[in-house]
Amino acid sequence: MTLHSVTDPAASMRLLADLLREDVGQEYVTAAKRRREEGTHEQRRWVLGLLVTCVCVAMILALGVVQRDATEPAAIKARAALIVRAQQAQARVDQLEAQVTATRSTVSDLQSAIVADSAAGAEVSGRLKVLEMDAGYTAVVGPGLIVTIDDAAQMVASDPGDPGRVQDRDVQLVVNGLWQSGAEAVAINGRRLTATTAIRTAGMAILVDYKPILPPYQIEAIGNPALLASNYAATSSGRALDQLVESFGLSVDTTTSLLLHLPAAVGVAPISATVPSDSVRATLSAAASASASAGSAASSASSASSAFGSVLSTGGVL
Repeated sequence: MTLHSVTDPAASMRLLADLLREDVGQEYVTAAKRRREEGTHEQRRWVLGLLVTCVCVAMILALGVVQRDATEPAAIKARAALIVRAQQAQARVDQLEAQVTATRSTVSDLQSAIVADSAAGAEVSGRLKVLEMDAGYTAVVGPGLIVTIDDAAQMVASDPGDPGRVQDRDVQLVVNGLWQSGAEAVAINGRRLTATTAIRTAGMAILVDYKPILPPYQIEAIGNPALLASNYAATSSGRALDQLVESFGLSVDTTTSLLLHLPAAVGVAPISATVPSDSVRATLSAAASASASAGSAASSASSASSAFGSVLSTGGVL
């Protein structure tokens, strides 16, 4: 007897479809859950890394601020102390300069009183005044020329090397040109120049006899105003200054004046250098003559030696 299984094909298909749908749906659900979990872990790692980075940056910034706050007061205090010392030194220099001026005036009055009793004394006093005027150790007045030089309008104040900034060599250029043009006395911003005056730069400041001056730099020269102006324009210094104006925009103004007041120089008078007396002059003259005679004799001996060497080199006989 053969047994036959009776099944409904439609029901079987529905059951198979239901099984397939559940498996596939479960896999989708599982995969989605796994992706969410993996995404959550990755997001957490990224957020944690970002937080660590932010904390490190914040710590570095905090350390920088703390270090700046620790060092800045010390630098400010050191700078303030240097400023106070510089001001005290400048005040001392001004005081000493005032003493020098007062002492020089007293000495001049005593000299005039001593030599005023005789004609020879009056002549010596007159010569002394002329020498003092030429040396810059007495105040002078007279007509002259004023050259004012200033930084360019586009100059960067914080840049010491800006070509638009007036340098010490520019001031020297003007001063040398005025001396060459026939100036009898020269002053820069009220500082009288002498044969030993130094014009130098320290940082961004120009020093005249080691005292800082500020722009604009007014250079006054006593002499014939018309001749000074024309002669100065023809000098190499005047032409070089014109080139600086054209190239870098320096401000230069030249005017004449009928009356200039130039103070006496406050520099130190010579101590070791003196005018030799007649006996010293005679001794120096004799020494110079003896030196010249010795030089002539040495020259003759050298010529004879050369002649002797020439004879020997040619095999001749003396």
